[in-house]
Amino acid sequence: MKFYLLICAFMVSTNIANAQTHPAITSWIQNRTGAVNPTYTSLECNVQSVYYSSTFAYLNSSSIPGYAIGPWVANPNTPADMNNTSKFTLSPSVNNGTKTNTGLGAIGLWTNGVQIYNAKDGQHWNNSTSAMTSGIDNSGAGWNRNAYYWEGVSFDNCKGHPGPNGGYHHHISPACLYNQSASSTHSPIIGFAWDGFPIYGCYGYTNTNGTGAIKRITSSYVLSTATSRLNGPPVNSTYPLGSMCEDYVYTAGAGDLDQYNGRTCVTPEYPGGTYAYFATLDANGTPAYPFVLASQYYGTVPAGSNTNVTIPSTGVTQYIAATLPVIIYQFTAKMENDHTVSLYWSVGSEQQVKQYEVQRCNNAIDFVTINIQNPLAKSSYQVSDATVQNGKYYYRIKTVDLDGSIKYSEVVTVSIDNKKHLLIHNNPARDILTIQEDDALTLRNIDIVDMSGKIVLHAKMAIGVTMQSFDIQTIYSGMYVVRISNGKTVQTSKLVIRKY
Repeated sequence: MKFYLLICAFMVSTNIANAQTHPAITSWIQNRTGAVNPTYTSLECNVQSVYYSSTFAYLNSSSIPGYAIGPWVANPNTPADMNNTSKFTLSPSVNNGTKTNTGLGAIGLWTNGVQIYNAKDGQHWNNSTSAMTSGIDNSGAGWNRNAYYWEGVSFDNCKGHPGPNGGYHHHISPACLYNQSASSTHSPIIGFAWDGFPIYGCYGYTNTNGTGAIKRITSSYVLSTATSRLNGPPVNSTYPLGSMCEDYVYTAGAGDLDQYNGRTCVTPEYPGGTYAYFATLDANGTPAYPFVLASQYYGTVPAGSNTNVTIPSTGVTQYIAATLPVIIYQFTAKMENDHTVSLYWSVGSEQQVKQYEVQRCNNAIDFVTINIQNPLAKSSYQVSDATVQNGKYYYRIKTVDLDGSIKYSEVVTVSIDNKKHLLIHNNPARDILTIQEDDALTLRNIDIVDMSGKIVLHAKMAIGVTMQSFDIQTIYSGMYVVRISNGKTVQTSKLVIRKY
């Protein structure tokens, strides 16, 4: 009997030791310093604690990220600390029976503890039943509205927004959580679904056995070309194709992924292979349906995974993540007046940081340091450059760690022409374009024109407004001209849109 008990104890301790390297335990972004969100400074961010047993990982999280969030157009909700404890199985399994619907609300967590939602916005067409005969989204629950289409205007720059209960969440790839444009390396794990399977960004190995070049992993859902919907809304300008989830039909072989938006494959964290979901983007960096998970889980969801569970009082060990190097979020530049640029950046963990060096140049090559900031254990920083004149300026943050290693942020630019009073912020632009024009006494027309002369975006800047932002995520990468006119004079400026 003693020998049997010793064997059992050895097996338990071995399982727990092996669990310490399990990605479902080690992948979370832990907040060990009480850091708060840079926008909502009363809200603690990221994951507060991680515990594990031989079978589950337990984590408490706020669903508040460490990057700046908001504002949200046409969304009256205010983010709140969810203070939720969830669990994830360390041995996810295929559900060979009736699949579980992902449903509304959280379907998993991003690695910063923020909630993941599926593609639906919670409303559908007249409670009618979808008549689609192919594709897993034919759940019989009606024509479901596509959250990206109907709610996308309310997403912030990081592509998230708060729900009625205050839970901040993303329906699509979380733009500020990781580098979506890193196309030469396998994307990191960016979350886990309630069935315990990992979620990766959009880049992976060409072949499922872990060989081949890194490529963009593509969805197999194809937008229908139908001219009508049976028992659904008409296909028109109010309900165009793509506005409803069932407009996308799973087509085997059309992409790399199955009807659940995943595949069984080798990844860096799972060299022996695993089933994995992918957050899908198209070639222009635009979210591709079903965005993360489709309407059903591939695996079995353990009971109580997505509820406020109680961590067992025995048989669990706390996992304390190793100190992480700094992560810079949302580095931006903004003109304050004719000769002052304000630079803003938010950071994650910074325990190993020696200093930040703000660097500038005029040619994108010869950067020089213009300001040094020591780490102050805070989540956001601001520096002003009051020495600029007319011209184009490139800025970046050089992070120097205590061990002497160096990392650089992305480069942001500001173009200054005091004669024209027209400023294009963060040019090249990716998702959001901000235009500043100081002639606030007149109504102005703004056009973005491609190289063939076609107007790809038209808007108006009202009297009294000097700065306006535009969502350009549906505009392709390339060279454009921004044209602004008050009916008497026309100003133009070159614009580069670069998704990757």
